[in-house]
Amino acid sequence: KAEKKASAESAVVEAFGKFKNVGGKLNKKADFFIYLVTSSTCVHCQRCMPVAIEQYKKMKARKVELIIIDADTTAEAAKKYLKSYKLKNPCIMFSELQATNFQGLPGCGMPLPPSISVVSKDGNMIKNVVGATQVIETLNDWRNLCSK
Repeated sequence: KAEKKASAESAVVEAFGKFKNVGGKLNKKADFFIYLVTSSTCVHCQRCMPVAIEQYKKMKARKVELIIIDADTTAEAAKKYLKSYKLKNPCIMFSELQATNFQGLPGCGMPLPPSISVVSKDGNMIKNVVGATQVIETLNDWRNLCSK
């Protein structure tokens, strides 16, 4: 039975488990994952966060998980950043992802803050964009992207 359970985990859930989660609990049953690369020191990222929060409330009910990839220098800074927005999302550090040459998360695109990758649970990239305007547009369009 244990083997069956392990193979039932999605590619994204399995890969995420190899990182230290400095945020909230990961929804392992999500059908889609959105990676949001952000940083507390990035003015453009701060423009994206209110939209991410607003949309995440709707995503949770639709089996879509928002994973934060925090580009701050310490886990403490990342936790403080999440807390400042009252976010309880799963979060990994950019530096940990960088250590895998950005191959650690399936479907993760060009990870510069702010950027976003929309990925199926199998790890297939649906969309990847860089820049505040594009990130905000993608966050607002998540329903269409996650219906494929």
